[in-house]
Amino acid sequence: MWKIKDVYYISDSTAILTEELGRSLLCQFPEIHFNEEKIPFVRSVNEAKKALQHILEQSSALQPLVFCTIMDREVRAIFDVAEVEVFDLYGGFLNGLENALEAKALREPGYFRHGDSSQTDQRVEAIHYTLDHDDGKKTSGYDAADIILIGVSRSGKTPVSVYLATHMGY
Repeated sequence: MWKIKDVYYISDSTAILTEELGRSLLCQFPEIHFNEEKIPFVRSVNEAKKALQHILEQSSALQPLVFCTIMDREVRAIFDVAEVEVFDLYGGFLNGLENALEAKALREPGYFRHGDSSQTDQRVEAIHYTLDHDDGKKTSGYDAADIILIGVSRSGKTPVSVYLATHMGY
């Protein structure tokens, strides 16, 4: 018999990390079907209250699962209610790091985007190279390639190339 569970991914940023980590955990339960919804950019107490109300109104299951990545403790605390099961994907790690490092975290949403711009530049360059050379469109410049994928037609070379460019910078 299949179980069904409602799952919400809530974040003060894009919720991409929240969703990816949540899904990587939930895939360990193949006998359960998950109804998923992403709620990004929850940055104020008022937005959190609206999101919680939405969850409580929409959820057909008892105690829906809520995966969250919210930096602001006051905003995050809105979800600490008995009606939902919350998995705070930052809280435990960030609090532990603050203790271990004897320093306070910035707690700024999406801060990783302000990091090393050379990595971003490398990925953008890799994406342009990938799209320019996809499916033999441009044959010059192969000597600049980090990886060259060769395979029969319709074997998934393009998605693999785009993945490597966007996630790894190759």
